[in-house]
Parts: sequence; C-alpha cells; structure tokens
Amino acid sequence: MLEYFLCLNLLMLTRLVYLRKDEAIGIRWNVLLTGLQLILMVLCFSFNTTLWLVMLVLVIVGGLNLLAEPRLLSKGWRILTLLVLVFGLDLVLGASDGLHLRTALVSVVAFLIDNSGLLQVSPGISGEKLLGVIFGLLMLTNEINLFIRMVFHHFGMEPAREAKLPVTDASVYGIDTQEYNTGRVIGILERWLMYLVVLSTNNLAAIAFIIAAKGLARMKQLDEKIFAEYMLIGTLLSMLAAVLMGSWVLLL
Repeated sequence: MLEYFLCLNLLMLTRLVYLRKDEAIGIRWNVLLTGLQLILMVLCFSFNTTLWLVMLVLVIVGGLNLLAEPRLLSKGWRILTLLVLVFGLDLVLGASDGLHLRTALVSVVAFLIDNSGLLQVSPGISGEKLLGVIFGLLMLTNEINLFIRMVFHHFGMEPAREAKLPVTDASVYGIDTQEYNTGRVIGILERWLMYLVVLSTNNLAAIAFIIAAKGLARMKQLDEKIFAEYMLIGTLLSMLAAVLMGSWVLLL
C-alpha cells in the first residue's frame, strides 16, 4: 500500500500542470508530462514486471491524452484519466508482485526520518498514513478543482465577464478569468483548511467559521443572485470533498 500511495502522489504532483491550464495543454505538454511520470517511476522503483506494467498504463494514458483531450471537454477528460490511473494502478499492483522502492531511496528516506525529526512530531503516524494525507492534499488542490469547474461548465455557471449578464452569456462574452482565478485560489485554501480541520478535530463547527469568513469577505458580491449561487455551489462542493477526503484518510 505504501508503494501504491507513493506512486499516486508522484503522479498527482505531475498533474499539477493542469492547475493553471483549463484548456487542452497540447502535444508538447502532454509528451513532457508523460515523460516526467515515466522518469519518476524509474527513479523511485526497481525494475520488475509490475513497473513495466505501470509504465505501460502511463504510456497508454499519455497516448489517449494526445488523441482525445483536444477534441473533448478537457476537465471531464482529465477526471476520466485520473480514474484510469487510480484504478488501473490498483489493478496492476493487486495482480502482480507489487512495486519495490529502490535501495537508495529507502536509505535517503530513513536518513531524513532519523535526522530531521520527520514523523517524530506524531510518532503514531505511519509512512502510509503520511502519504495518504499528502494524497488528500494533492487531490483537493487540483483534481477536485477540475471536478468543480467541470460542474460549473456543465451547468453554464462560469462567471461572465460582465457581472450583470446572465451566466449563460459567459460563452458569448467570455469568462471572467480574474474572478475564476481568484475563485481557484480561494477554493484551494478553503479545502485545505476544512481538510485539516477534519483530520485534527471532531469539531466540525470550525468549517462553518471558514464558510462564514469567506461570505463576509464577499458580502457585497453576494447581492448578485447569480454570483451568490456560483459561490454557494463551489463552497458546498469544496466542503463535501474536504470532509469526504479527510474521513477517508482517517480510516487508513
């Protein structure tokens, strides 16, 4: 399980390239992304049949990205490739001998733990649990952001460039990229805070405080019904994702 989470975390890190690219990333970026993923696998894991199968999955996903992403809704396609990676890797690892960390990497990790106090702040936390926490953070940073934006796009709720226009006119007048980028940063921060609250305490009332603080900061904009609905749906989806992800990590 530890190797599985490490593998997923490495892949999630590379997928952060999607964070500022809502449109299709193109051939060059897709090739670089797949190449980086393959290099990380080779650097971290010893060669065996399982590693070759994992690399084959990455090459297949990379090839499908080259063919399909420009023609399909990029956010929805990216969610689909995430599911392929998560369940594909689980299937590969479950049906084989598993991945094995390189000896040099094991030595480096052991050295860091012994000399930097890593994991000693909370001795009860295991390496698997720590990787699970990191995986949750990465999911809430990028993948949940993709999902929420896919929902906004599907229901025509992207913020339009002119505040007084109906949201459905965003496709005609263009999306307010400044508002969308601001919402992205705020959404990531609120998911992180909610996630940490779930992991650290059973008092979920703190989540209500986070939501109230966000509403207070944008009180004037909430007078606009369309913006209020846009913010409410985004906030509720963020809260649901953070609570579910935190609850899942606690079960590890």
